[in-house]
Amino acid sequence: MVPLTHTLWAALWLGLATEAVSRAVKVSRRRAAGNNGGGAAQSALGEARWRLASLEALLADMTVRTQEFLDEGAQPTASQSVRTNALKVAASETALEIAHLSLRVCGMAGYSEEGPFSVARIIRDLSSAPIMINNSQLLDSTAQLMLMERQHDW
Repeated sequence: MVPLTHTLWAALWLGLATEAVSRAVKVSRRRAAGNNGGGAAQSALGEARWRLASLEALLADMTVRTQEFLDEGAQPTASQSVRTNALKVAASETALEIAHLSLRVCGMAGYSEEGPFSVARIIRDLSSAPIMINNSQLLDSTAQLMLMERQHDW
């Protein structure tokens, strides 16, 4: 259950982060059309994109691994749990970072509760990700699993 749950949560968080970046792109296009420049906002948009690409790749890899695991009907191994925990932690932290970068791009329009450029609710929703199934506890469990595993397949 845990591999599937963490993978599904990561996909949800990726979707929220993708929406935040989409709103940041819209703001940036509007500014570019008005010759309002880019500067730091443009840099934040570029950083959000590489972080998004990293999260997409991590999720794609884990999706394949999880599907193989489910197809085999195998019991979870320590190395599978380590990877799954890593996905949950990485996705929950990275998606929130992406949303914050998008807020920097959107500025006050992103901070607003309403409007096409608002990312406030996305940030609020993503802020729960690191604390639901607390990342610190999950990292402690992951370290213990790594120490118990004889093979180094994590």
